[in-house]
Amino acid sequence: MKILYLHQYFQTPLDAGGTRSYVIAKHLISLGHEVKMVYSATDRARKDYNDDYEGIKLIKLNYNYSNKQSFFKRALVFIKFSLKTCSIVLKEDYDIIYATSTPLTIGVPALVAKLIRRKKYIFEVRDLWPELPRAMGVINNKLIYHILKMLEISCYKYADVCVGLSPGIIEGITKYVPHKKTVLISNYSNTDFFKPKTNFNVNKKIKLIYAGAFGLANGIDNILNEAKRLLNLGYDKDSFQFDFYGTGIKQQDLINRVKNENLTNCKFHDSVPKFKLKKIFHDYDMGIMSLENIKAFHYGTSPNKFFDYISSGLPVICNYDGWIKDLIEEYNIGLATNPNIKDDFSKKLIFLLNNKKLLKTHSINSRDLAEKEFSDKVQLKKITNIIEIFN
Repeated sequence: MKILYLHQYFQTPLDAGGTRSYVIAKHLISLGHEVKMVYSATDRARKDYNDDYEGIKLIKLNYNYSNKQSFFKRALVFIKFSLKTCSIVLKEDYDIIYATSTPLTIGVPALVAKLIRRKKYIFEVRDLWPELPRAMGVINNKLIYHILKMLEISCYKYADVCVGLSPGIIEGITKYVPHKKTVLISNYSNTDFFKPKTNFNVNKKIKLIYAGAFGLANGIDNILNEAKRLLNLGYDKDSFQFDFYGTGIKQQDLINRVKNENLTNCKFHDSVPKFKLKKIFHDYDMGIMSLENIKAFHYGTSPNKFFDYISSGLPVICNYDGWIKDLIEEYNIGLATNPNIKDDFSKKLIFLLNNKKLLKTHSINSRDLAEKEFSDKVQLKKITNIIEIFN
C-alpha cells in the first residue's frame, strides 16, 4: 500500500528528539509498503535531508518550528502547515493516511482527505489536545477552546483507527468513540539501539540526567528547587550532579537562574542527537522525569525520554503522579516522589545516596521492563496488525 504519513515534527536518530515516526515508517517499508512523510523543519532536526531518507520519501514544508517560539507563533506555524498539507492530501497518490498529533491541527488534512477523497486514515494521539494547553492556562479563550474541541472529536469520529500512546489518552478518546476503535501503542524502547548500563560505581556521587524540552509544562524549575534544597542541606556537587540536555522556551531563564542562585550542582547543555545520547546515558546513574503537577498530564502523556532511559538501563526518578510513576513503583525501577510534599524528591535522593546498591537493582529492572513490555518489536507488531485491516 501507499501510505501518506503526516507528522510535522518528523525526526531521525541524527536529530535531537523523538524518532517514533521514523521507526514506524521504516517498519512499514520493511513490510513492503511505500511511505511518504510530510513534515517541516524544527530547531532540533537537520535541515539537509534529501527527498528520500533510508527509503522514506520526504515532502518537506518550509514552516520552521521551535520550542523557543511563543505560543502564538507556534499556532501560526501549525495552521500554515495544516493548510498546505490539505493541498497535498488532495493531489498525492496514496491509499491511506497515518496522521500523528500533536499538533491537533494535523487532523484537518486527514479530515479533508476523508470527506473529499473518501480516504481512510489512522489518527495517532500523542497528547490530549485541547485539554493539556487548557490545563496549563495557555488556552483561555472559550471560543478557541470549543473550536479545538470540535476538531478533536471530529478527528476521533472520522478516523478508521485511533492510536493512543498511554492509558489516559485511550480513556480520553473513548469518551467520544467506541473502545474497539482504539489501540494502545505506547512509545517504544529501542533495545537494539540503546545498550544497557554495565558500570555501577557505588562509591561516587549520583549523577542525574534530564534529556528533553524546557517548556512551560516540563516543570524544570521544580527540579532546580530540589537541587537548591540539597545544596542548602550540605549535599554539594560531589554528592549530586544534575545535567540538563535540551532546548525550549524556558531554556535561557533556567540557565540564568542557575547562575544567579549559584546552583553549582546543575549544568545545562545543548540538545544532542540520539546516536550521541545513547553513549552519554552511560555516564549517568538516573534519568529525570519532570512535569508540572497538573492532573491532565498524569495519564495523558507518553514521554519519549522515559523509554530511552529504561532502554539504557537507567533508573528513573519522577516528580509527578500518573502512569509513569505507577510503572516505577510496580516494577521497582527507581524513585517515585510525591509532588505534594515539597522535600520528598530530595529526601528520597538522600536515601539513595546512602543506599547506592539499589541503583544496580533499579537498573536491571529498568532494562528488563524495556525488553519485556515496551520493546519496539512488541509495539511495532501492533502497527502491523492495524495496517493489515486495510489490506
